[in-house]
Amino acid sequence: MTQHLIDAPDVVDDVVATGVATWVGRGADDDAWPHDIQAQMAQRLGVPMHVIADSAHSPAIENPAGLLDVWLPFLEAH
Repeated sequence: MTQHLIDAPDVVDDVVATGVATWVGRGADDDAWPHDIQAQMAQRLGVPMHVIADSAHSPAIENPAGLLDVWLPFLEAH
């Protein structure tokens, strides 16, 4: 599975071209996906990077309330 993630094509520009609203968030202590790469993706998408405190790679499990605090406003708006 990891190899599929490594080999996955970069489709960020394709996502931007759709005009679909996007949201990018990560755990404050994510040690699985480099923070700078995630920040670059958010920048390319033209959206802010949301950092969820008290979580690493899986905010939905590690800090679900913190994730909802920053994700729910986006969901409600879109």
